[in-house]
Amino acid sequence: MEYLTDALKIKSFDKRIPFDVSFELTHRCNQACIICCRPPSDTYELNTDEVKYVLNKLARYQCLFITFTGGEIFMRNDILDLIDFATDLGFALTLKTNGTLLDDSTIEHIKKCRVMEVHISLLGGRQETHDALTGMKGSFDAVKRVALAMRRKDVEVVIMSPITRGVVEEIESIRTTARQWGVEHIIFSAIIFPSMPADRSIDLYRLTDDELVRFYSTLRRLFGSVDETDIRSFNEKTDVRLLSCTAIQNGFTITPDGTVIPCTSVPIKLGNIIDDEMETILFSEKADGIIDKLQLSATPVCASCIDRIGCLRCPGLAFMENSTFGTVPFEACRHTRAFKAALYTAQ
Repeated sequence: MEYLTDALKIKSFDKRIPFDVSFELTHRCNQACIICCRPPSDTYELNTDEVKYVLNKLARYQCLFITFTGGEIFMRNDILDLIDFATDLGFALTLKTNGTLLDDSTIEHIKKCRVMEVHISLLGGRQETHDALTGMKGSFDAVKRVALAMRRKDVEVVIMSPITRGVVEEIESIRTTARQWGVEHIIFSAIIFPSMPADRSIDLYRLTDDELVRFYSTLRRLFGSVDETDIRSFNEKTDVRLLSCTAIQNGFTITPDGTVIPCTSVPIKLGNIIDDEMETILFSEKADGIIDKLQLSATPVCASCIDRIGCLRCPGLAFMENSTFGTVPFEACRHTRAFKAALYTAQ
């Protein structure tokens, strides 16, 4: 499946087909997660008819994957209608939610709509940890109830688990907990993005250097990990363009008011999907310029680095850290060093 989607991405580049679109339906949320990077929630939201207009527009432009995200998408009263509409159009639809607002009837509706995946956030392996990080008492129990109910109905659930400082030791309990709920697919991440360019307050929640090594060591022990042979074969079979950021070339993000941006970590306005033609948005001089800046070659230090294949380099992360493109995302460098330390320590 990974090779198939890579091939589709490559074919979409020159035509800039929005192969994969992230649609932020709202910035409102009922939680107050300490690492949340969403903008203020008082922005205008497209109404039901406007969202459907956008979905029809994306369908005409051959979009395949859509992710409904927020904020918390179930804050919208029309969310079930929008899920119906998106799946009826044939999109492979993913829902991102904190899981606290779904009742049994909602879960049954999601099942009937044949949603591809539901991503639910789990911030710790203990109730105390998760509730403290979400700022909402009872949120852990809500996630448990919803995950169990969805798996009973064979809804595909993915646990999204961002790991913050002090939570590394709970990785194994997160996996155990998820499996007890019937969820096998867990995505752990320790890369935490700033909420705005050059904001350093997020450093308080990022893992220390020692914790990062333990993070990757734990993932290697629990799940296995790539080794140098895997990395070499990846380099041989992969189109070089897949080593660069593919934003705009095969997808983008739509904010609640219809603004199109390359992605959440590159919040540069390309246009508005309600008002502007897709070609105007995707083939503008601004879009061309951003695509050039997202390429690996635009950051010579990264392009010549011996770790460029396995690196978690993200030009959006560099932009959010340094307020400009063409710079080194030092947080990615820190992760790569920790990954290598974990890899070679285990050998």
